[in-house]
This record gives sequence, structure tokens and C-alpha cells, in this order.
Amino acid sequence: LLALPRALAGSLEKQQRKIDPIPLEEEKALGNTLARLIDDDEKWAVVKQGPVVDYLQGLLDALTVHIRRKGMDYRVYLLDSDMENAFCLPGGHVFVSRGLLTKQIENEAQLSSVLAHEIAHVDRGHTVALFQYVRQVLGQTGDSLAIHLRRFLELPYSHAYELEADFAGASLCIKAGYSP
Repeated sequence: LLALPRALAGSLEKQQRKIDPIPLEEEKALGNTLARLIDDDEKWAVVKQGPVVDYLQGLLDALTVHIRRKGMDYRVYLLDSDMENAFCLPGGHVFVSRGLLTKQIENEAQLSSVLAHEIAHVDRGHTVALFQYVRQVLGQTGDSLAIHLRRFLELPYSHAYELEADFAGASLCIKAGYSP
């Protein structure tokens, strides 16, 4: 039973790879819309300015110099939440929770590794593939983007996607001068 989400994620990945990728500008516009949905929802408590956000953005910028897909506008957001998590959206939007920063991260190299992992999901097209899958396969006519966003955030990445993001993220860290 515990292996079921990972097994399903592998099946989802195979289906996602069959969906044609969307153009970069469309991915960025989609990501901007999804980020705005999160920002507009008070339950997320998004912090977009301040010294912590500036620090995170500086780390993100140092890592994104080394990405494969150029032209993406990466932006980091701080979630004022005890949740211990980080996630990303299509178009280069990376969200990091305060709980992750205060309870799990011990140094800048660890934080850079988390950010690099999320960047790699975007850079390798995992985020847009998963969202397209949700919208095209799981979505139904008339469903709003907010419903698709919720489904997107609930689905796990496949084991293969996670491994690819781990290796690509470690490579980003090394290129930026951090120990992965």
C-alpha cells in the first residue's frame, strides 16, 4: 500500500511523456497565473519581499545561471508556514516554507541543494509535464485552473523524475560552488 503512490507516479510519468510540451512563453504565462492563484489564496501566506526573500532569490539566481533551458524567469517565494516543504510551478516559480528553513536547513549548501532540486524540476520540464497531464487527462471540461493547481500539488513526481532532479540539482550546486 505504501508503494502505491510511487507506482502510480511511474505510470503518470509515462503518460506525461506522451503529451507534447508547450512553448516556453506559454509555460511562463501558465506559471504566472498559477503563482498568482497561490498568492491570492490567504491560506498560503506568501511573502514576496524582505531580507529572507532577497537572500533566497540571490541563491536562486546563482544556481539558475547554469540551467539548460534559457529564458525562464525564476522567482522565489517564502511561505509563512510551519510546513516543511519546497515546491515549484511551471515557469520557474519556487516556493520555500519558513518551516523548512527553520527546522530542516542547517547551512547554505543544504538550502542551495533544495533550491537546485526544485529548479531542476522546472529546467527538465517535469513541472509543466505534470501540470499538462493534470489539465488534459484528469481535468474535466469547465474545471478551473484553481482545481487543476490543487490536483497538481497533490500528485507526486515519479521516481525517475525525482532522481533526475536530484542529479541535475547536484550538478547545479557543484557548478555554483556548493557541496550537494
